[in-house]
Amino acid sequence: MAETKRSLDYSGGSMLDRYAAARRRQATGDASVDIGGVISGVGEIVSQAAKVKKAKEEAEDTALANWDKGFDAMGDRGSWASPQLFDQFQDLESAFRDQYIAAVESGDKKLQQSLLTQQGNRASSLQAWTETMEAAAQINNGPGWGHAITSNTEHQALLEALAKNDGSAKPVVGEGGELMFEFNGKRYSRRDVDDMVAGGTFPSAMKKDFLNGAADQLNTGLQGGYFDQDLTYETNLNSLNDKNMASYIHDPVTGATSFAQDIMALEGSEFTAIKGFKFDPIPVEEGGVLDPNDDGQLTAEDFKVEGADIKTMLEMIESDPKIGKPIIAEYLTLKQEANFNRGKDEYEKRQKASDPTYGMTPEQKLEYYKTVKK
Repeated sequence: MAETKRSLDYSGGSMLDRYAAARRRQATGDASVDIGGVISGVGEIVSQAAKVKKAKEEAEDTALANWDKGFDAMGDRGSWASPQLFDQFQDLESAFRDQYIAAVESGDKKLQQSLLTQQGNRASSLQAWTETMEAAAQINNGPGWGHAITSNTEHQALLEALAKNDGSAKPVVGEGGELMFEFNGKRYSRRDVDDMVAGGTFPSAMKKDFLNGAADQLNTGLQGGYFDQDLTYETNLNSLNDKNMASYIHDPVTGATSFAQDIMALEGSEFTAIKGFKFDPIPVEEGGVLDPNDDGQLTAEDFKVEGADIKTMLEMIESDPKIGKPIIAEYLTLKQEANFNRGKDEYEKRQKASDPTYGMTPEQKLEYYKTVKK
């Protein structure tokens, strides 16, 4: 019985040591984890850091104007846990502790075991939440966030609250004993936040692939190769789906600017950022947002109409793949062709430098050599 009570000791202890030991056992496949110790020591991991950082945190608290500044606070603490989180966990666990004591006093061993198992689940969940927020911090400080996060104030506020750990996101126990966080009246599971983080990460791999392809297209042009516009367009069209459309529209994955930025700059102007942008007319509701020309079809020229609601137009083409896919496919194709043409122009420049008659017809070559002989 004494050993069981120690596993539910809420008086303190080093969470760092227990947490590190739990991770080592997890890595080696040892399932014997100190269940109660992981949660019971939350206070100590933050108590020293709180004393050292308190003045700095208080001074910077009002300066957290940008939503992702919560990750700066997390970095300053050196851990995800905060004094506020400790207090919340103490409150959360006190009710379960009282239930366990009552079970011990009544001799209900089955209930005791059930409560121990539930606490073990919460301990494992705490570790999982820590790993999720550590991953989020790495993303925030590394590749950064894409449109799925930067355009969603609700997700921004939640991630800030979780990272900052100032008590605004409150730990609660959901159905089945799952550890969740309640924020602004909604409950979020770790899977919810995992998916949010994964889906909101800036698509650096997508950008890398596109830029690598751009280098290949440039090289093809430098070697005097051929650019198949139709094949490239069809390939782009088939590569677009519901998951990547938002990134291709709003994130700068094809260069320094995004499609949305290029389009927003075109109202009432010439197509300079995306020269040659022209796609087949798409039937749309006559007189609607997508039809500022009132001709019942969406064309590239509609983005140039003075007063056109381009922001709403972008939202609509993002939400309807039938409209958005051919437009984005055309945009990507033009970007790729521009890279090829850069290489091709350089190739022709080099050819003309070595052979002044390069590109001339036989008749032109004959006239050239007559001129040279004179």
